[in-house]
Amino acid sequence: MKIEQAPDIEEYMEVITNYARVGYHRLKKPTPYSVEDMVQEGVMVFYKDAVKGFTIGGPASFKSYLITCLRNHFVDMMKKSFRSSVESNTEYTLRREKTSSSNSPQKVVEQRMMLGGLLDQLTDEEMSYIKSLVATDFDRKETRNRLSISFHVEQRIRRQIHEKADEMQSDAVLTT
Repeated sequence: MKIEQAPDIEEYMEVITNYARVGYHRLKKPTPYSVEDMVQEGVMVFYKDAVKGFTIGGPASFKSYLITCLRNHFVDMMKKSFRSSVESNTEYTLRREKTSSSNSPQKVVEQRMMLGGLLDQLTDEEMSYIKSLVATDFDRKETRNRLSISFHVEQRIRRQIHEKADEMQSDAVLTT
Protein backbone atom coordinates (compact mmCIF):
# COMPACT_ATOMS: atom_id res chain seq x y z
CA MET A 1 0.00 0.00 0.00
CA LYS A 2 1.39 3.41 -1.01
CA ILE A 3 1.71 6.43 1.26
CA GLU A 4 -1.42 8.58 1.11
CA GLN A 5 0.17 11.75 2.47
CA ALA A 6 3.84 12.69 2.21
CA PRO A 7 5.76 12.57 5.48
CA ASP A 8 6.95 15.88 6.89
CA ILE A 9 10.19 16.66 5.09
CA GLU A 10 11.54 18.56 8.13
CA GLU A 11 11.94 15.22 9.95
CA TYR A 12 14.26 14.00 7.19
CA MET A 13 16.19 17.19 6.31
CA GLU A 14 19.17 16.14 8.45
CA VAL A 15 19.44 12.83 6.57
CA ILE A 16 19.04 14.58 3.20
CA THR A 17 21.63 17.24 4.09
CA ASN A 18 24.18 14.69 5.34
CA TYR A 19 23.89 12.56 2.20
CA ALA A 20 24.03 15.69 0.02
CA ARG A 21 27.29 16.76 1.68
CA VAL A 22 28.84 13.32 1.28
CA GLY A 23 27.70 13.22 -2.35
CA TYR A 24 29.15 16.67 -3.00
CA HIS A 25 32.56 15.77 -1.57
CA ARG A 26 32.73 12.62 -3.67
CA LEU A 27 31.96 14.36 -6.97
CA LYS A 28 34.83 14.86 -9.39
CA LYS A 29 36.15 18.39 -9.01
CA PRO A 30 35.62 20.94 -10.41
CA THR A 31 31.89 20.39 -10.29
CA PRO A 32 29.09 22.69 -11.41
CA TYR A 33 27.18 21.81 -8.22
CA SER A 34 27.29 23.42 -4.78
CA VAL A 35 26.28 21.76 -1.50
CA GLU A 36 22.99 23.67 -1.70
CA ASP A 37 22.37 22.20 -5.18
CA MET A 38 22.98 18.75 -3.77
CA VAL A 39 20.51 19.38 -0.93
CA GLN A 40 17.94 20.43 -3.57
CA GLU A 41 18.67 17.18 -5.43
CA GLY A 42 18.06 15.33 -2.16
CA VAL A 43 14.72 17.09 -1.66
CA MET A 44 13.70 16.12 -5.21
CA VAL A 45 14.65 12.50 -4.47
CA PHE A 46 12.56 12.68 -1.29
CA TYR A 47 9.42 13.66 -3.19
CA LYS A 48 10.03 12.03 -6.56
CA ASP A 49 11.50 8.67 -5.56
CA ALA A 50 11.09 7.98 -1.85
CA VAL A 51 7.53 9.18 -1.27
CA LYS A 52 6.22 7.78 -4.56
CA GLY A 53 8.07 4.48 -4.35
CA PHE A 54 7.69 3.60 -0.67
CA THR A 55 5.26 0.84 0.22
CA ILE A 56 3.75 0.76 3.71
CA GLY A 57 4.17 -2.61 5.37
CA GLY A 58 7.24 -3.44 3.29
CA PRO A 59 10.48 -4.75 4.76
CA ALA A 60 12.05 -1.29 5.23
CA SER A 61 11.18 1.81 7.20
CA PHE A 62 10.64 5.04 5.27
CA LYS A 63 13.93 6.45 6.56
CA SER A 64 15.97 3.47 5.35
CA TYR A 65 14.13 3.55 2.00
CA LEU A 66 14.91 7.27 1.69
CA ILE A 67 18.60 6.61 2.47
CA THR A 68 18.73 3.96 -0.27
CA CYS A 69 17.13 6.35 -2.77
CA LEU A 70 19.55 9.14 -1.84
CA ARG A 71 22.57 6.86 -2.03
CA ASN A 72 21.55 5.54 -5.46
CA HIS A 73 20.90 9.03 -6.78
CA PHE A 74 24.21 10.46 -5.56
CA VAL A 75 26.18 7.44 -6.80
CA ASP A 76 24.65 8.00 -10.26
CA MET A 77 25.69 11.65 -10.08
CA MET A 78 29.25 10.63 -9.13
CA LYS A 79 29.44 8.23 -12.07
CA LYS A 80 28.21 10.91 -14.46
CA SER A 81 30.64 13.50 -13.10
CA PHE A 82 33.53 11.05 -13.42
CA ARG A 83 32.59 10.08 -16.98
CA SER A 84 32.19 13.69 -18.07
CA SER A 85 35.49 14.56 -16.40
CA VAL A 86 37.28 11.71 -18.21
CA GLU A 87 35.66 12.68 -21.53
CA SER A 88 36.56 16.36 -21.17
CA ASN A 89 40.13 15.52 -20.11
CA THR A 90 40.48 13.20 -23.10
CA GLU A 91 39.10 15.84 -25.47
CA TYR A 92 41.44 18.46 -23.99
CA THR A 93 44.44 16.14 -24.33
CA LEU A 94 43.57 15.31 -27.93
CA ARG A 95 43.10 18.98 -28.81
CA ARG A 96 46.36 19.87 -27.09
CA GLU A 97 48.21 17.11 -28.93
CA LYS A 98 46.81 18.28 -32.28
CA THR A 99 47.83 21.89 -31.70
CA SER A 100 51.09 21.23 -29.88
CA SER A 101 54.18 22.01 -31.91
CA SER A 102 56.25 19.64 -29.76
CA ASN A 103 54.37 16.66 -31.22
CA SER A 104 56.34 16.46 -34.38
CA PRO A 105 55.81 13.39 -36.54
CA GLN A 106 59.13 12.05 -35.27
CA LYS A 107 58.03 12.46 -31.62
CA VAL A 108 54.71 10.70 -32.31
CA VAL A 109 56.56 7.80 -33.96
CA GLU A 110 58.92 7.57 -30.94
CA GLN A 111 55.97 7.51 -28.53
CA ARG A 112 54.24 4.80 -30.53
CA MET A 113 57.42 2.72 -30.68
CA MET A 114 57.86 3.06 -26.92
CA LEU A 115 54.24 2.01 -26.35
CA GLY A 116 54.71 -0.92 -28.71
CA GLY A 117 57.84 -1.93 -26.80
CA LEU A 118 55.93 -1.74 -23.53
CA LEU A 119 53.12 -3.91 -24.89
CA ASP A 120 55.71 -6.49 -25.97
CA GLN A 121 57.03 -6.67 -22.40
CA LEU A 122 53.65 -7.16 -20.70
CA THR A 123 52.64 -10.59 -19.42
CA ASP A 124 49.37 -12.24 -20.45
CA GLU A 125 47.89 -11.32 -17.08
CA GLU A 126 48.81 -7.65 -17.52
CA MET A 127 47.48 -7.57 -21.10
CA SER A 128 44.16 -9.15 -20.12
CA TYR A 129 43.87 -6.57 -17.32
CA ILE A 130 44.43 -3.68 -19.76
CA LYS A 131 42.01 -5.12 -22.33
CA SER A 132 39.32 -5.63 -19.69
CA LEU A 133 39.92 -2.16 -18.28
CA VAL A 134 39.37 -0.62 -21.71
CA ALA A 135 36.30 -2.82 -22.34
CA THR A 136 34.67 -1.61 -19.10
CA ASP A 137 35.33 2.09 -19.82
CA PHE A 138 38.05 2.12 -17.13
CA ASP A 139 35.71 0.89 -14.38
CA ARG A 140 38.24 -0.82 -12.12
CA LYS A 141 35.65 -2.60 -9.97
CA GLU A 142 33.94 -4.08 -13.04
CA THR A 143 37.36 -5.07 -14.38
CA ARG A 144 38.17 -6.94 -11.16
CA ASN A 145 34.80 -8.69 -11.34
CA ARG A 146 35.34 -9.71 -14.97
CA LEU A 147 38.77 -11.10 -14.25
CA SER A 148 37.80 -12.52 -10.84
CA ILE A 149 40.76 -10.90 -9.13
CA SER A 150 41.03 -9.16 -5.77
CA PHE A 151 41.87 -5.53 -5.18
CA HIS A 152 45.38 -6.54 -4.04
CA VAL A 153 46.04 -8.55 -7.19
CA GLU A 154 44.87 -5.58 -9.26
CA GLN A 155 47.25 -3.29 -7.34
CA ARG A 156 50.15 -5.67 -8.02
CA ILE A 157 49.33 -5.79 -11.75
CA ARG A 158 49.02 -2.00 -11.96
CA ARG A 159 52.33 -1.56 -10.09
CA GLN A 160 54.09 -3.96 -12.49
CA ILE A 161 52.74 -2.11 -15.54
CA HIS A 162 53.81 1.26 -14.13
CA GLU A 163 57.28 -0.04 -13.24
CA LYS A 164 57.77 -1.34 -16.78
CA ALA A 165 56.54 1.95 -18.28
CA ASP A 166 58.82 3.98 -15.99
CA GLU A 167 61.77 1.76 -16.87
CA MET A 168 61.13 2.18 -20.60
CA GLN A 169 60.79 5.94 -20.19
CA SER A 170 64.05 6.22 -18.26
CA ASP A 171 65.79 4.04 -20.90
CA ALA A 172 64.46 6.35 -23.61
CA VAL A 173 65.76 9.41 -21.77
CA LEU A 174 69.19 7.80 -21.35
CA THR A 175 69.49 7.01 -25.06
CA THR A 176 68.66 10.57 -26.17
